[in-house]
Amino acid sequence: MKDTDFLAPKYKRLFAYLIDVAIFAIPITIIYNIGLGGVLPQLITIVSYWLYFAIMESSKNQGTVGKLILKIKVVDQQGEAITFGKATLRHLGRILSMLTFLIGFIIIFVTIQQLIKPKTLLFCKAA
Repeated sequence: MKDTDFLAPKYKRLFAYLIDVAIFAIPITIIYNIGLGGVLPQLITIVSYWLYFAIMESSKNQGTVGKLILKIKVVDQQGEAITFGKATLRHLGRILSMLTFLIGFIIIFVTIQQLIKPKTLLFCKAA
């Protein structure tokens, strides 16, 4: 049995992420619309987004609200919950992919079985 046999389907991971983004859309829209100017809304957004993913993925639930709804868990190589540090690194990887015009997401989404072994990517996976 291959490591990729335990990966959640790509469409489920995408929908889980979209659910999480939708959860953030409402409070972030409110923060930006109440008239807070300058850097504060951006800082609140960045920190809350990081903490949401890192805390939820390293918790006993092993996933964000979107992942829980779609029954996806983030695990390490042994199938255990990942640490807060690994969850933070996962989030930083997500940000890096966004900063490079989503190229990291595209590569993973299109060619994960051929290109990337899940355990080599920060030693954790969404299963």
